[in-house]
Amino acid sequence: NHKQLGASLLGLGLLLTFLGMMFFFEATLLRIGNICIIVGIPLLVGPDSVRQFFLKQSRTQATVIVSIGILLVLWGKPRLGILFEIFGLLNMFGNMNPLVFALIKKMPVIGDMISAFEGKDNKKQSNDRYKPKARGPPRNQKR
Repeated sequence: NHKQLGASLLGLGLLLTFLGMMFFFEATLLRIGNICIIVGIPLLVGPDSVRQFFLKQSRTQATVIVSIGILLVLWGKPRLGILFEIFGLLNMFGNMNPLVFALIKKMPVIGDMISAFEGKDNKKQSNDRYKPKARGPPRNQKR
């Protein structure tokens, strides 16, 4: 029951935060969105897990930056607060970016698009995964 409520609050918070940014950093939507996210995460994963995650020694600087961003949003400085939040979250989860990027590059359509934007010619490699594997010796060799 707590997990459903936490997931609902987290989803509502993300939606309100997105809408607040789309409406040119509407402070009220961002405030309510931040509050929903702050309440929803501990309900979803549990307060002990949240405490262990955010207070880990390697993440304390990022946690402080995100907290400052949340306080700035609540105090009526939404643009600066969102910048702090984004910077803190990138510091907190930045080490996961190479893994996520590698997984996205292996996806069929999206991986091809990313390879095209990188300027690499991975066309042969990306199309090879769709072709059936050849069996037996090559045709141009004598048996």
